[in-house]
Amino acid sequence: MMNKKGVSAVSGNTSPVVGEKYTYHIAGWYPDTLALERDPSQVTWELFIKRSNGKFGTTHIKKKGIGDFTFGEKALGHTFRLEAYLYKPEGGGLIITPRRDKIPRISKVELFYVDDSRGDTFSFMEKLRARAYTVNLFDEEVVFTLWEDDAKGEGHNKSNAPIATQKTKVDHNGIAATEFLLSKALMQKAMQGETDPQQLEFYITVEYYSHKKHASDNVEINNPFLKDSKPQSKKPSISSVSKAKGSPAEQKPKSKKEERGILENIDDQFRELWDWSESKGTIKKDQRPTIRKPEGRSPVVVSEAKILEKEKQEIKKTIRCYCYLQGIVETPCNGKGNAVTDKHFKSLAKDIGVEAKVFKTVAIVESGGRESFIDIGGKQKAKILYERHYMYRFLKKTKSQMDLDNLKKKYPDLVHNVGTYKDRNAKYGSEKEQFIKLNKAKKIDNDSAIKSCSWGKFQVMGKYYNFLYNSPNELEDAMNMCEVQHFAYFKIYLKDVTGEPMVKAMKDKNWNKIAELYNGPDYAVNKYHIKMKNKYEKL
Repeated sequence: MMNKKGVSAVSGNTSPVVGEKYTYHIAGWYPDTLALERDPSQVTWELFIKRSNGKFGTTHIKKKGIGDFTFGEKALGHTFRLEAYLYKPEGGGLIITPRRDKIPRISKVELFYVDDSRGDTFSFMEKLRARAYTVNLFDEEVVFTLWEDDAKGEGHNKSNAPIATQKTKVDHNGIAATEFLLSKALMQKAMQGETDPQQLEFYITVEYYSHKKHASDNVEINNPFLKDSKPQSKKPSISSVSKAKGSPAEQKPKSKKEERGILENIDDQFRELWDWSESKGTIKKDQRPTIRKPEGRSPVVVSEAKILEKEKQEIKKTIRCYCYLQGIVETPCNGKGNAVTDKHFKSLAKDIGVEAKVFKTVAIVESGGRESFIDIGGKQKAKILYERHYMYRFLKKTKSQMDLDNLKKKYPDLVHNVGTYKDRNAKYGSEKEQFIKLNKAKKIDNDSAIKSCSWGKFQVMGKYYNFLYNSPNELEDAMNMCEVQHFAYFKIYLKDVTGEPMVKAMKDKNWNKIAELYNGPDYAVNKYHIKMKNKYEKL
């Protein structure tokens, strides 16, 4: 038996206050760890969470060489284990139970594109998503202000103008989130006489006010410098905002918003500031708008503005490349498609922690070792396998039993409650026959037909289309166009659909479990597990 090497113990705060950053340290090394190996920069820090069954499972939060961790509001009520290792987790580490901060505070503000990736440079023709991470503010209201910062220095300047504010409540995870339509910034510049702005610097400032009642509706702040604005009674100039006694805001310096004199434009009822946080960004005319993820994939759901929807559709018409729209490649293929290479397998292996050869094995067995595409009537089509029992299941949700029975009797190869692989009298047919079945099934129900096929190189069922695409038709189009889209769909299937069970089975090379998760409980009928094991050993 080999002696253990690596980190033997870690130290740090076992009852951290949520919202505050803590640094954890290596407290000891196993004696057999060589001096050259005792390099903190090579140590992986991984956080595990205690599940309902009493066992710890990974949170997928890993940091190499950095022992800094901040536990958010959603960590309350959970127990964690923090482990540091050189090679692989060993089940030890520090048991951590985060505790609530008695003082309400705003920890930070982050800016996101509509696809939920973080960023700081945006287009005038898109939405910006802002999230405030808070502590001990559940169900309280915070105020988001989007404001222009085009004039430097302290004091109010007409170029430092508020664009809009939104008020929203903090959820049970300690997060408050909202969206801003950045075309409003463009309109404001036009009203100020600048008809073709190339760039605009802005801030999102988030504030929590105490002891004052907030209005419940969203507030749109109009440009105060319009010549045709209605006269209003003059209010005394405000040089600074009142800070609540004993509050975090009292201990902080002025926010950029306060420095720039934006306070004059905020309603007088907002007075006693408890805490604030802000984040800076840039809007550029030549920045390409981000394409939004399919519905249901985002925590913030706001109806699309017509201008954004039109822009998105125009981009899709212009750019014929799903990989480009998804951020996979930097240059669009214009409908030509890209091939899967070893680079893709290695990247996925590194991302998920599974040997690349395992992915190749699954791809070869599921596609029968054949090419990913087939020529149908002079057009490139992704290889498919039509499953009649899936079609039956989907139709069952919308059709009566009488209709189903009639369809089953009239089209037994298309609609049936028994899978083809279980029926001795039924046959799948050739590769080209799959498309004949698909086209006929589409006439019964287009979406159900597409969802009833397994697609492309990795033969992932179409039923999961909404994890990556807006519609079954979009899935079909992407699969027919590009092999890298087969890979992207496969990756989503592994990470978001099957999740930890499939990843674990692949790490363990548990071919029975892989085949079961991939092909269902009857996987042994076609000997998928044996085929995978044999193919892996030959690669």
